[in-house]
Amino acid sequence: MSTFTDANGTKWEIKLNATLVKDIRDGLGIDIVSLDKDPFARLESDPILLVDVLFMLCEKQCKEQSLSSRDFGERISPEVLEAAIEAMLEAIINFFPPGKRSVVRSAYQANRDNLRDAEAELIQEMKSDATREAVKKANGRNIQDIIKSVILNPVLTGGSASAGHRSAT
Repeated sequence: MSTFTDANGTKWEIKLNATLVKDIRDGLGIDIVSLDKDPFARLESDPILLVDVLFMLCEKQCKEQSLSSRDFGERISPEVLEAAIEAMLEAIINFFPPGKRSVVRSAYQANRDNLRDAEAELIQEMKSDATREAVKKANGRNIQDIIKSVILNPVLTGGSASAGHRSAT
């Protein structure tokens, strides 16, 4: 059984069935049991979608507690998301027939390891001197463009761009 606890201390159970997987796919446009694409990469980069999926997974329990999707979402703090993702992953693995579970678990773990490695490389690249200089240069260019547009904007300068060249007659 896959469970996670929300910020209010309520324990939520995630158990998949084909109808629920189909409802999530049709309603939210994400196939959470896809083996072709790792749905967790998308869910981890879109926390709003992740909370929507969690709500659909826990919707029956929410109805029993008279909780709306908004009420549920307010209980899902950033600290809760990691445990919820782990519970969802466990439920997805258990959705598959017993003979395939170890293969599915290995595939998901390999994808998650690759994603973490890519994130670590990105962080290192963002810290490099070359990247910092490129960002600094790009920002400098943007600032100069903004200054030029403000100086040359006839509305902001009280007339036309050539207002300073009027004759005294």
